Amino acid sequence: MKGLKLKKLVKSKVRVGRGRSSGHGKTSGRGMSGQKSRTGASTKFFEGGQTKLIRQLPKAGGFKALRKLTLVITSDKLEKTFKDKEKLTAGKLIEVFGGKKNYRKVKIIRQGEITKKFEFDGEIVLSKSFK
Repeated sequence: MKGLKLKKLVKSKVRVGRGRSSGHGKTSGRGMSGQKSRTGASTKFFEGGQTKLIRQLPKAGGFKALRKLTLVITSDKLEKTFKDKEKLTAGKLIEVFGGKKNYRKVKIIRQGEITKKFEFDGEIVLSKSFK
C-alpha cells in the first residue's frame, strides 16, 4: 500500500480576478476582448452569423385570457331546455349552452316566470332576483 495516492473527488473552485500573482488576474482567464470576455455575454443562440433558429420560427399567436369566463343564462332558457326537478351542474349547463368557449362559471338571471323546480350543484351563481 506504499506510494498509493488518492485523487481529490471534489476540486476546489478557482478564484478568478484576485490579482496578477494568482495566475487568474486582470482578464480572469477570459482572454483579451470579444463577446465571450464580456460580463453577462451569452453565446447560447449564436450560430456563426447564420440567422438564429429562434428567429426563423414563427411567433406563437394568440393569448390566454387570465380572467375566468362566466356563462350567463336566463331562467326562461332553463324552463325550455330542462325537465322539472332536474339536477343541474355547472358542467352540464356549460355543455348545453356554452358552445366552444372555455367557461368556468355559470350565472343564472331570472327572466319571466319559473314554474319548474331545479336543483343546482357546483359553481353556479344565482342573481339577486332569484331569492
